Amino acid sequence: MRTAFRRLRSGGATVDDAVRQLVGPYADAEGRPYYLSEERVRSIVYASED
Repeated sequence: MRTAFRRLRSGGATVDDAVRQLVGPYADAEGRPYYLSEERVRSIVYASED
């Protein structure tokens, strides 16, 4: 997700636009779609990489 965020930002997307594009849909283990909140996307993208 961080790579996708960096790619979107380097392509000219604002932070808000990049976050909106990364909310989903994703597929769970059974193939059902789900979405992340914008807050969750931001927490993943900006989490410490310790």
